[in-house]
Amino acid sequence: MVNGTIQEETNEQSRNLVSKFKQLELFEGFIESATEIFISFRSERKSILETKNKIEKFAERLINTLSLEDDNMFNIISSIEYGETLVSHSLKVAIISIFLASRYKMPPVKLKNLAIAALLHDIGKIKSNNPLLVPYFFDLKSDEELQKKHPEIGSGIVSDYLGLSQETSIIILRHHEQLDGSGFPAGIYDTSLSISDRIIFTANFMDNMFRKTYYAGLDNIALNLKKVFDNYPEKFDVSIVNYLFDIIYANKGSNRKFKRVTLALPAVFKLWQGTMSHKCRILDLSGGGARIRTKEILTVDDLVNLSFSLSGVMVFNDKQCHIVRDTQDERGNIYGLQFDDNTGTTQEKINTYLDRFLSKG
Repeated sequence: MVNGTIQEETNEQSRNLVSKFKQLELFEGFIESATEIFISFRSERKSILETKNKIEKFAERLINTLSLEDDNMFNIISSIEYGETLVSHSLKVAIISIFLASRYKMPPVKLKNLAIAALLHDIGKIKSNNPLLVPYFFDLKSDEELQKKHPEIGSGIVSDYLGLSQETSIIILRHHEQLDGSGFPAGIYDTSLSISDRIIFTANFMDNMFRKTYYAGLDNIALNLKKVFDNYPEKFDVSIVNYLFDIIYANKGSNRKFKRVTLALPAVFKLWQGTMSHKCRILDLSGGGARIRTKEILTVDDLVNLSFSLSGVMVFNDKQCHIVRDTQDERGNIYGLQFDDNTGTTQEKINTYLDRFLSKG
């Protein structure tokens, strides 16, 4: 059994290494295409239509190529700086935005508009000798003013010069707006911000965090992100934050924080501060959380207390969780739960059990 386990681990490491090389090669190809787009944008020799077509085709390529089932692309963008800083940053914000937006099952047109906006969100910072672009930067007196006004400049360039959609232009205009109204340029808040506005703000923040932590990798990034989200929850959409951590930890790949095992386990839960117990079935379990099916209707961000036992030996009573995602199938409602135990005791006990469970398999 030991030799078999070692061989399985070796095979998994080999597959993961191959995947990483493929994703790195893919990312390098993305960088080359994005660089061509920004060169085309700066050049007065390239037609506007040619540049617009390149942008739209590249956005479609990103959407069709990226896979939520492989987190190696996320590992790559959190670990390296590649190519020109502005191009690399713009591409990474687009990739993160697509990953997040995919969780919301956006209509294709909206997803494409978001992808383009994310790729071009800082285009208002790019000065050019192109005589058609010079007027957009004419009144600027300092780099500080450029930083303050680049969302408005970029929004104008995208709509007036490139002739892209109004939605794309608005997303670029609002990529620094925050839920609590403390962003810029307009200080818009809460319900006035679309899900695309919230996604691009979070994606932009995340890649800036990659740079500030010197590309220390996903594990270190997750710790720093959690501190920020805990200290400033009013600035971020909680469902996007939950999806973000779900992508970091719940996707397949070698950097996964907790092992996850598929099983069929009866359990009960109570709504936060409620007394009535509701039946459910745990579909899969990890140290970080569980996926349950129930006939009850719940919503993302609800708090519940989950009770269950493992092999009749390890008992968990009223473990606080919050709902991070919801789906449905023909047999009921399915909810993803995340354990809220800050001590790590619940996670450690479940992980210990799952290690034994897996070793017996």
